[in-house]
Amino acid sequence: HVNWADPNQRVLLKTGQIGDVKRDGARFVAEIRGSSAALDETTGRVYGRLCDADLGDARCTINLDLPAFKGAGVIGDVFDEQRFLVTGIETFADNWFVHGRVDWTSGANAGTRGHVKAQSGGSVSLWLPPGFPAAIGDAFDIRAGCDKRFETCRDKFANVINFRGFHLMPGNDFVLSYPLHAEKNDGGKRS
Repeated sequence: HVNWADPNQRVLLKTGQIGDVKRDGARFVAEIRGSSAALDETTGRVYGRLCDADLGDARCTINLDLPAFKGAGVIGDVFDEQRFLVTGIETFADNWFVHGRVDWTSGANAGTRGHVKAQSGGSVSLWLPPGFPAAIGDAFDIRAGCDKRFETCRDKFANVINFRGFHLMPGNDFVLSYPLHAEKNDGGKRS
């Protein structure tokens, strides 16, 4: 803490490293991590149902610049700071871009990115508002998103060979199940 009337009066309460920085309206909130934060870092692969690759990275191998996975649009109307009516992406299915990204190519936000929360018809919603208010006529590139499920990898991207999850892993219900006297307990039910 510092007495700003006399900056020589200060007390060191804690030391650490800056962690996640998040925007909250017009201000930023920075997380301070102590030395024990290193114990929370994942090393190696995680055993889970979802893919641990990022869409488009070297392990995934999907080229997000192909026309099937990339579109270009222009804002036609602004509903609020995170939702827009857009033109230019009408040929893509609803939710095609959910979990994907928007790269602003014109307007006050040119050169910045956003992440798609929802997309249907001609509307696009972002998880967070862009840094500056979006305006009618602002242009963007938009890329497909992935929810990291096996079915999405198979059906949307035809990329099962590069799926990096364990979709056949038994769930908690199976792990916690036990035999019942009234049922046939031959191992045939594993859902």
